Amino acid sequence: MSTIQSAHAGPGPLATAPLFLSTIVEPNVFFTIDDSGSMDWGPMVANGTAGLATTGGLPIIDGEDRAYYAHSFSRLYDGSRYVLPPADGTRADWDLGWVARTHHGNLNYYNPTVTYSPWPGSKADGSPMYDDADPTNALKDPFDPSGESVDLTRSYNITPGDADDMFDRNIAVNNFWIAVYFEWNDTDNDGVIEQSDGRTRIVIPTDRPAEMQNFANWFQYHRTRINATKAIIGTTINNTDASRMGMRLFNDDQLKDVETMSDKDKKRELLEAFYDYDIPAQGTPMRRSLEETGDYFQETGGSAPILSAAKGGECQQNFNILMGDGFWNGGDPGVGNRDINGGDGNTPFDGNASESNDGGNYADNWEETLADVAMDNYERDLRGDLANKVPTTPNIDEADHQHLVTYSIAFGITGTLDPANPAHDPLSASFPGWPDPDNGNPERVDDMWHAAYNGRGRYFSAQQPDELEIALGAAIADIAERTATSSAVAFSSAKLTTDTTVYLAEFNSNRWQGDLFAYKIDPATGDLAASAEWSAGSELLSRSYSGDPRTILTYDGTAGIKFQWGQLTPAQKQDLRKNPAGGDDVDAVADARLRYLRGERTNEGAGEFFRERLSILGDLVNSGPVYVGKPALNWPDTAPFPTGTSSYSEYKNNSPATTRDGMVYAAANDGMLHGFAEADGVEEIAYIPNSLFSTGLGQGMHYLTDPNYGHRYYNDLTPTVSDVYADLGTGTNWQTILIGGLRGGGRGIYALNVNDPNDFSEANAADLVVWEFTSNDDINLGYTYSQPQIALANNGKWVAIFGNGYNDLGDGEAKLFIVDIEAGVDGTWAPGDYKVITTSSGSAADRNGLATPRLADVDGNGTVDRVYAGDLKGRMWAFDLKDASSTFWNIPGLAPMFTTVGGLPITSKPVLAKHPTEPDSATNYPNIMVFFGSGQYLTNADKSTTDLNYFYGVWDRGVNSLINSDLVRQNYDSTYDPFRVLTNNPVNYAAGDDGWYFDLRDTGERSVVAPAIRGDLVLFNTFVPESDPCSSGGYGWRFAVDLATGGSPLEAASDTNGDGVIDSNDAVNNGTDDAYIAATSEDGFLSDDAFIGEYAYASDKKKEVPPFDKIPTGRFGWQELIQ
Repeated sequence: MSTIQSAHAGPGPLATAPLFLSTIVEPNVFFTIDDSGSMDWGPMVANGTAGLATTGGLPIIDGEDRAYYAHSFSRLYDGSRYVLPPADGTRADWDLGWVARTHHGNLNYYNPTVTYSPWPGSKADGSPMYDDADPTNALKDPFDPSGESVDLTRSYNITPGDADDMFDRNIAVNNFWIAVYFEWNDTDNDGVIEQSDGRTRIVIPTDRPAEMQNFANWFQYHRTRINATKAIIGTTINNTDASRMGMRLFNDDQLKDVETMSDKDKKRELLEAFYDYDIPAQGTPMRRSLEETGDYFQETGGSAPILSAAKGGECQQNFNILMGDGFWNGGDPGVGNRDINGGDGNTPFDGNASESNDGGNYADNWEETLADVAMDNYERDLRGDLANKVPTTPNIDEADHQHLVTYSIAFGITGTLDPANPAHDPLSASFPGWPDPDNGNPERVDDMWHAAYNGRGRYFSAQQPDELEIALGAAIADIAERTATSSAVAFSSAKLTTDTTVYLAEFNSNRWQGDLFAYKIDPATGDLAASAEWSAGSELLSRSYSGDPRTILTYDGTAGIKFQWGQLTPAQKQDLRKNPAGGDDVDAVADARLRYLRGERTNEGAGEFFRERLSILGDLVNSGPVYVGKPALNWPDTAPFPTGTSSYSEYKNNSPATTRDGMVYAAANDGMLHGFAEADGVEEIAYIPNSLFSTGLGQGMHYLTDPNYGHRYYNDLTPTVSDVYADLGTGTNWQTILIGGLRGGGRGIYALNVNDPNDFSEANAADLVVWEFTSNDDINLGYTYSQPQIALANNGKWVAIFGNGYNDLGDGEAKLFIVDIEAGVDGTWAPGDYKVITTSSGSAADRNGLATPRLADVDGNGTVDRVYAGDLKGRMWAFDLKDASSTFWNIPGLAPMFTTVGGLPITSKPVLAKHPTEPDSATNYPNIMVFFGSGQYLTNADKSTTDLNYFYGVWDRGVNSLINSDLVRQNYDSTYDPFRVLTNNPVNYAAGDDGWYFDLRDTGERSVVAPAIRGDLVLFNTFVPESDPCSSGGYGWRFAVDLATGGSPLEAASDTNGDGVIDSNDAVNNGTDDAYIAATSEDGFLSDDAFIGEYAYASDKKKEVPPFDKIPTGRFGWQELIQ
C-alpha cells in the first residue's frame, strides 16, 4: 500500500462571514414621501383631542373667546391667527394657546425628555454633514447656512395685528422668549387637555447651555413635520449599508433613483437631495405617485431599479415605503378596481379573483383607490424579461415574479378603522370591510391601510415623530426579515411526543442579528406548529437593562468573573478602551462600551458612539443549539465508571438534577455563549471567553460596538454537553459540563459547569467557569473548528478530545488534543494535564490541521478506545486509546488509515458503524466502517474551486495506508439520468475489499457536513457553490446510499414522486429496470440533518424547518458508537 502525497497548503485565510451569503442581492427599498403643504406645518394634533380639533385639515386651538390657528413656526404671529402665546403673560395663563408650546398637545413641539440631534450623514472626508445648531443663529433651513436665522437666546416684542417674520432680525426686543415650553398637569386625570388643567411655563435660560443646545437642535432640525421626517428617514438611510435605496416625493417626478447604500458617495447624494428639497405647498397626489413608482420599477437598462439577470434581478426583492400626513387627492391613477379583478393576466396573480391573490378581504367595490394601485404594483410583472425567482414568504407574499411590496405610514392622521382593534384586522372573521374612500378623509386613511394589505406589506399609524421613527424602524425590520437567513436545530427529547419541541437557531445578515425559536412538533406528522412558543431574540430585546440585569460571565485567566467593569483584567479593560480609530477612549466610554455589550441601548445609533443593532442577540451562523434537560445518557454502572451510590443511574434517577429546568445553549457572534430557559426563552446565563478580548484592529469585543463593523466570527462553534464524574471545583461527583470552542472566532476552548441552572448568577462565576484552554497554553492549537468530544478515557480520566483545527502558530502539523477535564480547574495547564498526539503531517510552511473527531467504544464498556479524524491533506487518521496508560496512546503504524484521491481535504466529522457483514475477529480489530467525504468550504477561495471530490466507506480492520484502489468504486448509471442512481457493484470484504467509494460528480461538489447512519443507509449532504447571485450561494444533493456497498438504496429512501409516501412507487425506470435514486438536489447550503424519531430536520432559509422524508430501518441495524 502507498499514500498519495498532497500538495495542498493549509486552508488559507479563513472566511470572516458565511460564504454562501457573499453574493446576496441587495433589496430595493424605495421611499414615496408626502411633500404636500401640510408637511411644512409645525404643529401636529393627535386625533382631534378635546380642546384641540381639526377643521379642513388645519389644526385649531380653542381659546376662551376665539379660535387661534396654530400656524407654521415660520411666523410668530400671522394676522389674527396666534401661534405662540402673546408677550402678555396674563393672557397665556388662561388661554389654551399654551397648548401649541407643549409636546402634550402639539406633538411635534420640543420635548425636554428627547435628545435632538442634527440630521445624520457624512461628508466625503467623513466629518458630519451637519453640526449642532447655534442657539444664537438657528437656521430656518439647515441646508442653507447663509439663509435666514433667528437668535434663540434673546426675547422679542410681538405687536398684535402684524405679520412679524421671526427670522427678521429687526424685530424689536421686548420680553417674548422663544425657548419656552409648557408642562401639562392633568388636574382631573382624564387624559384630556382642558382649560381648567394646570400647566407650568418653563423658560430655558442661557445659563443652561446643554438644554439650550437641545432646544436649538429641535428648532433647526425637527421643528416642522418635514424636518422631523428628514431626520428620521435620514437616520434610516444613513444606517443602511445592505440595501439599494431611492426616493420620490408626491409632487416631484423623481427625487433620486435607486442606488446602493454600500457606496458612501451614493448615500450622501441621496441624503443631500432629500435635505435640500423644499415643500412646494401643493396637494397630496398619493395615488398617482404610487402608480408612478410602480412604473419606475418597470424600467429597463443600466439605470433601472431592478437589476439585470447577471446581477441578481431575477431574485431581487422590491419594497416601497409610502408615507403621508394628509388625505389623498388629485387625479385618478387609471387602474380601475384592481383588487377585485382585472389586468392582463401576465402573471398568475394578475386579475385572478379565484385565487388568494385578490378578491376576499383584499377587495372592495370602489375603483381608483390607493389600494387598487398597490394591488396593481403587486400583481403585475414589473420585469417580464427576467425569470421569476423572487423569494416568497409563506402566507404573506407568495409571488415569485418581480413585484412591489407596499408599506404605508399614516403620519398624524387616523381613519375609521383602528389597527389596535382585533375586529378591524382584515384577517379577522369580524372584519367590517373596507370603507369607500370617497366618503371622507378618515376613509382615505383606511385606504392607506388597505394599500399595505394589498401590497403584502404592513400599515403603521404614527401620531407623532417618535412613533414615525418606530414605524419606519418596524418597516425596515420587517423588510430585513424577508432577506436570507439560515438555521440549525436541536430537540427537547430523543423521541417524538406531544411535548417535543424543536429549537431553531437563525441569523439574518442585515445588521447581523440572531434569534432562537421554540416550536412544538406534531408527533403524528412531524410538522412544526404554525407559530413559535417563544423567540429568545425578542425576549432579550424587550428585557429591561436596569430592571432585569443579565448574568454575564467571563474569565480572568485563572477563574470565572463577572462581566462588570470593576472585575475585568487590565487586558480586558484595554480592549474596551479601543475606539475605531485605534486610539484609547477614557474609562467612562469604555464602561459604556461594556454596558452596550450587556444590552444597554442608550449610546447606539445615529449621533452616538456605537453601532446600531436590530437585535441584542448576535448572529448564530455555524453554532447549532444544544438542549440540556434532566440527565438522560446511558453511562454504565459498572467499572471503570462509578458504582453503587455514586453510579450514574443514581444521579440520573435520584439526584436534584432530575428536576432541573431545561436549558438551550447556543454560541453567537456577539461573543457570547447563551443559555436560554426551555420554558420561555429567557436568557439565564451568558459567557464571553477571555480569548476573545483583543486590542487588534477589527478584533476584540470593542469591535462589536464599531459603527463601521463588518462581520467577523467570535463564538461560532456548536458546544458539546455531557455528564461527567469529576471534580469541577466543587468536589468529585456527577456534574453536567459544557465545552465550547470559537471555530473561526479564535484559538480557544472553554468549559462551563451547567449542572444546575438555579446556580446561574454572577456571584457564582468562579464555580460556573471551569477553565479555558487556548493557543497561549499550546501554540499548536489553531482556530478551533474541531468540536470537542467528551468521554471517559481508559486511564480513568474524563477528557475532552478535539483536533487542533486550522492555521495554528506552531509547527503546522495536524494533532489530536486529549485534555483532562479536571486538570484545568486550578487555572493552570501543566505537563501531563493534556496529551497531544501528532500525525507528523504538515509543517510551518505547509500547514495541516485536524477536523472534528468521532469516538469509538470498541469493547462496549463505555470508554473511548479509538478516535477517527480527517485532515487538510486528505488523510483519515485512526488514534488508538485502548491502553490504560496514556503513554501508549498512539497512531497505529504511525500512518494514516486512508488517504483521499488527490489528497483532497477532509473537513467534516466522520460517522462510524460496526461492520454490517463481517463478525469481529482477532485479525480485523476494530472492525469498524468509517464514512466520510472530501471537500473544503472554509475560505473565500473555496467558492471557486472545481476539484472532483469523493465519498468513502472504509473498513478499519487494522490495516493502514489505504487508498482508493483498495476500495470498490460505484458509478452513476447514466441510463437513469437526470436521476442520480448508483451502481451496486459487489464489495467482497471477505476477499480483501476494504470498502467503497464514488465521486461527487458536479463540478465543485463537496462533502463538508457530517454524515449520519439510519438503518442500513448512510445519509449525507453535499454542496456546490455557485456565483449566480440568485442561487442561494449554490445548491446541494441529499444522499442516501447503501451502507455495505455505497450503491443506491435497495428500498426507497426518498419521496421521488412527491405523493407524500415513501414506497415502491418512488422507483425510477430507465426503460428496462426499476431503481431507487441515491440523491435528490435542493437549492441552498444543506447543513447537518438533525434526527428525531423517523424524521430528520434540516436548516431552512425562511424560518420553516419542514420534516424530511421518513427513513426506513433496514435489515442490518447499527450500533451507535460514542458520539
